[in-house]
Amino acid sequence: MIKDKNIINLFQNSVLAQGLDREKIEEFLKSSKVDYKKYHEGEFIFREGDVPRKLYMLIEGQIKIAKDTYLGRQLALGEITRPGDIFGEVYLFLGHKAYDMYTMALEDSSILEISSSFFRDTNQDVMPLTIQIQQNLLRIIAGKAYFMHNRLKILGSGSLREKIARYIFQLPSENGCFQLPCSREQLAEQLSVARPSLSRELGQMQRDGILDIHGNKISIVDLKAFESYLDKRKINETEDEKLSE
Repeated sequence: MIKDKNIINLFQNSVLAQGLDREKIEEFLKSSKVDYKKYHEGEFIFREGDVPRKLYMLIEGQIKIAKDTYLGRQLALGEITRPGDIFGEVYLFLGHKAYDMYTMALEDSSILEISSSFFRDTNQDVMPLTIQIQQNLLRIIAGKAYFMHNRLKILGSGSLREKIARYIFQLPSENGCFQLPCSREQLAEQLSVARPSLSRELGQMQRDGILDIHGNKISIVDLKAFESYLDKRKINETEDEKLSE
């Protein structure tokens, strides 16, 4: 039974609790199907090969998502760092498919764990609550799918300059100015390139007069040149057609 007001407030402000009043939230968190656990730094939340049985929400700390290669090298897949963020949700609906990755606490962390049985509960008294949380969960999954769709488009862009252009293009802008939402290191990881390579290319784009960069703020100086990298494939296809004529 969870009575901590900080946990209740955090859950109430999460996407998973949208549309629920305080009374329903407290009722949900008192359920035997919801648990609160603390993990020490280096401790696994779940391991590769485990059968998914829970939905996880970060309350405090940082969680690493990773997978080991055949040679034993650790391949980082992502991190959960924002309180209220959930993870492990997709695996709950894949029909007992085992995890093909693992999660580990990067520091002492606390997590809210919701049993998968909650989403199968047909009790009429809790059905409205179950349906609302399921709808919210669907929004979260759809949002992550949309993010991954955009990321795949960026990763499939070709050259590093094309990837950078497509990444910047999908960011919200204010008067032609874009704010990078992450560090250069994190951006390099998202684009699957080395941090020095990213810095060199951004610097070259600034020297070429395409971008103006000040810290995490980026402005497009040469719009025509910038957009040519958004449509690079079409340009290449046109050139190939001309050569074949």
